[in-house]
Amino acid sequence: MPRNDDGDRSGIFLAGGAASEIDCKAMWSKEDPNDSGHISGDRAVIYVEAMMTSGRATAAVDRITAQEFMAACMVDVFKNANT
Repeated sequence: MPRNDDGDRSGIFLAGGAASEIDCKAMWSKEDPNDSGHISGDRAVIYVEAMMTSGRATAAVDRITAQEFMAACMVDVFKNANT
């Protein structure tokens, strides 16, 4: 499996451009395996922090919805997040 720019072997490879919808859906599925439509607590922290750093807001500071995640992912907000 290729490594992403951070050496992670998650299967998500974001070389040289914005993440594709398929990449983002794969990332989301990994974080929300029960398909609840949101992630919260420790799982959400890294993504919420990346969104805040990029100037994007979430509806809650300890929770991220699938819609918020996908919108941020598609513009590479999570590219440098340590997931």
